[in-house]
Amino acid sequence: MVIEEGSETFLQDAIQLPLPISLRVRIEPVTGTEQSPWYLHLIPSDGHERRERTTDHSGSALFEGLDPGDYRLRIFDSGGSLMHQDLVVLGLADQTIHVELPLIRVEGRVRLSDEPLTADIELQTGEGDVWRYQSDENGFFAGLIRRPNRVLFAAVRASEPEVSHRFRVEDFRVEDDLLELDLDLPAGRLTGFVVDGTGSPVARAGVEIRSLEGDTTSSKRSDDDGRFAWEGLPGGTYSARASLSGRNSAVQQVAVDGDGLPASVTLTLRRGRELRGILIDAEEQPVAGADLHLVAGGRVPARERVTTDVDGSFSVVLPEAASRAVVQALAPRQVAWSGCVSLPEDGVPWTVRLPPGPGGAIRLISDGDPDRPPTSRGELMLMTADGGFLPVGGLDQRQAARGGPVPQYDPEAGVEVHRFDHLTAGRYAVTYTELPWWTLADSLCAGGVVNAEWGWLSPGGDLQLVHDHARHQRAEARDRE
Repeated sequence: MVIEEGSETFLQDAIQLPLPISLRVRIEPVTGTEQSPWYLHLIPSDGHERRERTTDHSGSALFEGLDPGDYRLRIFDSGGSLMHQDLVVLGLADQTIHVELPLIRVEGRVRLSDEPLTADIELQTGEGDVWRYQSDENGFFAGLIRRPNRVLFAAVRASEPEVSHRFRVEDFRVEDDLLELDLDLPAGRLTGFVVDGTGSPVARAGVEIRSLEGDTTSSKRSDDDGRFAWEGLPGGTYSARASLSGRNSAVQQVAVDGDGLPASVTLTLRRGRELRGILIDAEEQPVAGADLHLVAGGRVPARERVTTDVDGSFSVVLPEAASRAVVQALAPRQVAWSGCVSLPEDGVPWTVRLPPGPGGAIRLISDGDPDRPPTSRGELMLMTADGGFLPVGGLDQRQAARGGPVPQYDPEAGVEVHRFDHLTAGRYAVTYTELPWWTLADSLCAGGVVNAEWGWLSPGGDLQLVHDHARHQRAEARDRE
């Protein structure tokens, strides 16, 4: 290499830059299972430029043009279930690694009123894995899970007819048994109307119902007369939500009778005011692709969800009378944050700023009924000192989608363990509610938190929180007295 400095010229040995290298991954299923196409993600340590490959018929995949360094390798099956993840360190030479997946085949059958049912199936195992399958026209399904493992729960969801159910699986041996999932068509019925502030029907509004006790979720649109209807629902309490562009969404709870008596609900969509804002980080840089959940309190809380644009901007419609709202910000490669914020006046730009500093991790232990996972009976929430809250179920789903930790459930001890990374530093507490989490926006903004023990999460640190469901019930009983 030649370096010119002033009028003098120096010769220096050439700098040898590392050449791009390749990584071949060979996947070797064991236990005699058939070969499957596997989907591989290779993610560098900085989290950028994820590379994806699909294995060939021999279970091999090749990544080329790589730089030396640390990578995270994740292997998924065709249903999107995470089968394996590991750290791969690449040096200066091409490399081949062999991954042995200890898999075992699971087989099952789904029936509705003794007739075969085509449905989507999710199996949850004792290791916290979730495996997804689809049954054929004869109701049969088959797939792979990791060994050793134990199937704890099964969720079935079908669209024709529209039915869903969650099973607790007992006395099932993966090696020898056929997993029988038998459903009966529920008799619950729900009808309703979507209207505006004058009582006139609103056509083509989106309507979603969600069971507060189980996994039933369904959506459709109101007809020209504002009507909507569901049949074949399991009995229980449901949240019904209507939404339409330019109006505030409406949410109500309704009890559905499992014996066939129709339940009815009217959802009123009122016009609101549009707010335009921008989400920025602590360095004043816009944050693109972030999910913002906003809850403006009131007798019927308004809930809205938006995603920031490439320049960090967003727009949302909130009630005209609302002066503050709880904001949840879930941004890619950023810490998760929630807080109560004041809403700007009309025409005033709105800036939502994420807190500075590195995030920390929270380990949450929930103790409850050993015959049922604690979070399936209600809603666990992490409350923040900024007057916000983060639903535990939502954080679980976010981390699972990013290949992060999933809840670990011990049925013998009745303990469910969650771990949440990349949370904003600050004070946190855990609480439990049998009401929808969005109904707590007003009380949290006003600082109305009861039965809470707060802990401090330092930047880059760890915090352990424990929720004792039995103690929570005793405290609620004392409050009622």
